[in-house]
Amino acid sequence: NGVVTVLNYKWAEAEIQTYLDQIDAAIDSGDTQVSLQPGTYPDKRGSEYASRAAARAGEEGYTTAGGRVAGEDYALITHGTNADTGVFTATIRYLDQPALDPDTALDYYVQQLEEAIRDRETELRFPIEDPAIRDAIEDACHRVGSQTRGSAYSVDGLTAGEDYWISYGYSRITKVYRVDITYID
Repeated sequence: NGVVTVLNYKWAEAEIQTYLDQIDAAIDSGDTQVSLQPGTYPDKRGSEYASRAAARAGEEGYTTAGGRVAGEDYALITHGTNADTGVFTATIRYLDQPALDPDTALDYYVQQLEEAIRDRETELRFPIEDPAIRDAIEDACHRVGSQTRGSAYSVDGLTAGEDYWISYGYSRITKVYRVDITYID
C-alpha cells in the first residue's frame, strides 16, 4: 500500500532548459519582459519549471546563449505567475546601456524614432537611468509625433497624425521607456 515516487532529473533539467532557452532569447533580443506558458505536470504547478528557470537565469554570473551576464548586463527584477492563466512572467532590466550626454540625447532619440518609422517598427524600448535622458525621449516623441496643422512632422513621406501616431510611457520598475508607433493604413 505504499506510494512510489520516481524522479527523473534528466527530464526536469530538460524542462528547465526549455524555459531557459526562451528567457535567454528574450534577454539576447533586448526584450524587457518574457512570458512563459504553463506546462502540464501531474505533480507540480504549471509554472514550476518556468520559475526554476527564471531563478537560474537571474543568478549573478549566469550567462545567456548570446553572452549577456546576469548582474553585469541584466537583472531579472520581478517575476511571478498569473493566478488566472498560469502564465509566468519575468521583467528584465538592462544594466549595460551606454551613457548619453543629455545635451545630445534629443538628437539621438529623434534619429532612433525616425529610423523606426522608416522601418515601420511598432515598438521601441529605451532602458534609462538619468531623468534628463527621460526628458530627451519625451521631447523626441513630441517632436517626431508633432501634428501641428501645416507643419506636422514627416519622415520619408509619412506624416505624424496622418500616417502614424506615437505614444509612450515609462516604467519605474524596469526603468524602461516604451514608445509605441501606430501606423494608419
